[in-house]
Amino acid sequence: MRRLQGLGLRGRLLVALAAGGAVFGIVSGVQAAIPDSTGVIHGCYQKSSGALRVIGTTPTVGGGKCSVAERPIDFNQSGPTGSTGGTGPTGGTGPTGPGFDLTKVYSVDSTPVHVAAGDLGTVHADCKNGDVAIGGNFGVNGPVNFSIYFAGTHIDPANIGDPTQLAGYYGFTIHNDNATENLIFDTVYCAPAS
Repeated sequence: MRRLQGLGLRGRLLVALAAGGAVFGIVSGVQAAIPDSTGVIHGCYQKSSGALRVIGTTPTVGGGKCSVAERPIDFNQSGPTGSTGGTGPTGGTGPTGPGFDLTKVYSVDSTPVHVAAGDLGTVHADCKNGDVAIGGNFGVNGPVNFSIYFAGTHIDPANIGDPTQLAGYYGFTIHNDNATENLIFDTVYCAPAS
């Protein structure tokens, strides 16, 4: 203490700044070491009393290790992922969708289409509005030299059951590779939406 009294104002100010810098360095070191670089907080608990204290990773920060009377314990700032929860309750039954009465299946024939030599021709037979195409077939009258581009049912799910919209048909497209005309036609089988 006498030495400080012997220092002038500048000397005392210099000693105060040095002491403040040392305290700042220690505090910064403590903040940087707890938790450690992997996010783990290290601690010790006393076996006899259960008292807990946090330690750093070096002897200068929080002691660095546990005493003989203590046991080490580590904490993680973000814990492990928990187990998957149980299955929730079953949801309610959804609304009934459109059904089909297969006892009332009906067929519709297309109007025959003449396909000139070297041309493409398309024909389709339509179900009644809102009904669903469940199958079909096609035929060709004339020479047998032709290429099929498409043959099959088409269903528009958004229109099923809508009495104002076409929901299904059977279509058939060919290329007539003959030197003469072909006649094409098809049939669709439909089920009424119930």
